[in-house]
This record gives sequence, structure tokens and C-alpha cells, in this order.
Amino acid sequence: METFDKILQHAFDEERTMPAPKPGLHSLAMIPRNVRLLPELQRRWSEVERPLVEALRTIVSGAAPWPVLLTGAPGSGKTCVGLALCDIAETALYVTVEELCDAVVGKGRVEPEVFWQKIEEKDLVVLDELGCRSNVGDLEYSAVKRLVDIRETRHNRCLVAISNVDPADLVKLYDRRIHSRLTCGLVYQMRGNDRRHAK
Repeated sequence: METFDKILQHAFDEERTMPAPKPGLHSLAMIPRNVRLLPELQRRWSEVERPLVEALRTIVSGAAPWPVLLTGAPGSGKTCVGLALCDIAETALYVTVEELCDAVVGKGRVEPEVFWQKIEEKDLVVLDELGCRSNVGDLEYSAVKRLVDIRETRHNRCLVAISNVDPADLVKLYDRRIHSRLTCGLVYQMRGNDRRHAK
């Protein structure tokens, strides 16, 4: 089985369109192979900002470490990049902070321990909407910290965190430990206007 880095490198080399959507997505914590999340969103590597593609190439070549922290204004394409990476990965999990908190307290579609096992097993985890609340409670703090800690101990550490918040402000919302773990790899600021309203 190829590593996620090798699969991602092939996708960059081919500049391909992401796989066609397949029906049957029932749970974000149990994504089957090749099920495309949010299939209505078009995503092509040719539409991703070239500096970001080059930065991701550096990571998959082993010249720079994971994780990736994507920041920027709402609608700048952060989630589409995260989902495009999920499309390529052998196994991936896309989860928002709200879904993460729900899973921790048993409100998710799977038992909490099964959920954490999935976090550990997946080749890639994309954590979206990081810091979207003005106040981070104990539940959110501990859930985010546990996820980041689990991914940090994985050999390939393939984690993409997505936030509208400036990285410096993540220290205020969480703390230096989480901030340090999220910013030790690539921190990339997405530029541009809200693409959702540009059509």
C-alpha cells in the first residue's frame, strides 16, 4: 500500500481532477474508500493556488514536516483544498470541530472510542472550523488537544487544520501547546475573495 505522501505526489504530478463522487456517505467517521465528500464542490489541482501546491509538494517530498494549517477568510477555498486532499488519500477523515465535540460526548454516529480509533488509523485527518467560536470551552479544548496529540504521534502525521482565525490568535483561543503543534509544519494563508459569491 502506498503512503499518503506518495499518493498525493502522484496527484500533483498528474494535475488530475479529483475522483467522481460515489453515493452512500453515511458517517464522516466511517468514510469508505473513494467516497467523495461534498461532491457538489468542484475541485481541481489546477485551481489551487500555485504557491500552496508547491508548499504541499515540499511536504510530501519529505523536505518539510506535517501538519498543514490553512488560514484565510471564509470562502477563500480552504475547505475545498482539505476535501481535495481527502479525495486523494487512501483513507481520510474530514471533521469539523463541532462534529469532533459531538463525537467525544457520544452524540456522533459512532461510539467515542471507535471515533478516536478512526482518528488514529486514517492516513489523513482534516479538522475544519478550528477556532470558529469566540470562547473555547473545556470540551472543545480537550477534544482538539487529543486529536492533535494523536496525529502528532503518528509516523507520517498527516493532519490538515483549517481556520478563519489568524494563527497568532489560536494561542488566545487554545494555548501554546496546541498552537505549537499546529504551526510546527506548513502555515499557509489563503488569499482572495469569497469564491462562493464570485459565480
